[in-house]
Amino acid sequence: MITSELRKVLLVEDDEDHADLTVSMLQDLKRKDDYRFLIDVVHTGEECLRAVSDNSYNAILLDYSLPRMSGVEVLEGIKGMGITIPVVIVTGFGDEKVAVKAMKEGAYDYIVKEHGYLRGLPNVLSRVINQFEQVQEKRRLEEKLEEYQIELEMSKRLACIGEMAARIAHEIKNPLSRIRMGMDCIKEHFNNDPSRKKVVEGILNGVETLNTIATEMLNYAKPLSLDFQNLDINEVLDCSLFALSERVKGEGVTVKKRFDRKLSRIRMDGVRMKEVFVNLIMNALDSMPEGGVLSIKTFKTREEGVEHIAVSFTDSGRGIDERHMDKIFNPFYTTKERGTGLGLATVRKIVELHRGRVSVTSQKGKGASFTVRLPRS
Repeated sequence: MITSELRKVLLVEDDEDHADLTVSMLQDLKRKDDYRFLIDVVHTGEECLRAVSDNSYNAILLDYSLPRMSGVEVLEGIKGMGITIPVVIVTGFGDEKVAVKAMKEGAYDYIVKEHGYLRGLPNVLSRVINQFEQVQEKRRLEEKLEEYQIELEMSKRLACIGEMAARIAHEIKNPLSRIRMGMDCIKEHFNNDPSRKKVVEGILNGVETLNTIATEMLNYAKPLSLDFQNLDINEVLDCSLFALSERVKGEGVTVKKRFDRKLSRIRMDGVRMKEVFVNLIMNALDSMPEGGVLSIKTFKTREEGVEHIAVSFTDSGRGIDERHMDKIFNPFYTTKERGTGLGLATVRKIVELHRGRVSVTSQKGKGASFTVRLPRS
């Protein structure tokens, strides 16, 4: 049902007197549903094409007989511009065949210029707009449903992959432990042989890397239980930075802290949130292999009437390519040479369990900014 909102209509009519009469009828006629038409008038097909390219209309009333361009040619022009607008063809008496032809070319409906036709014009126009809006809404919902179905299928596949990865990780952790213990024993026998000792240390580093990957997979796959406490988010950030202080210093990164020390405490799992912050800091460090600046800011914000406490991590690194932006939080998706692609996925998982959200803005070559927002209550 059309509401009391304005519906913007383009009237294409070469007869100025007839155009004035049509506008008067559409604007002055009172209806029980009390909607109104806002009418723009043009007199040629060329003017019509310019108007639809510069404005947004809910419908077009198009006279079939126009100078230089017929109504069908105007329809073809609109279609060629990729613009979808319901068009009602207005024809002279006896031109019904012409109108039917126009409908085959994309017109939505037609009305014949016969005695008293103007009184029925508002009904025709409102019905066409109403039907068009319903079709568009149905199409939008169908596209949304298709997106949800794709996401659901992807979630099922990721769940299967996660379960399989967790099983594999579990199975390889015990052999890795035995390999590490054996290599530690071998290493002791090569204390006086630097070249062989270096080979053993390389093997141990590889074992440690595999063990870290297996642990990440297991941690991501298993359900998380949270231990909520009232904590100072600035203190949790300080602990996270302290845990990475040696790496920050070693990689020549300057950390600039802009903490709002007046922030009230917030209910969160301190261990899990430290994991979030450590992941985001390491992600920033990975993007600045030659050093740079990492700015960390805490502040209050309000979204949809709810107060949030937010933390932003802004680096001066390589930035994120636009084609990766909508995938970086997906499990097992990574652009790094080494890594499982679970770091940012874990970040999102933990933040969402806190009923918060994490977002990112970036421009390739100009750094990235990740922001975590947590509701106060």
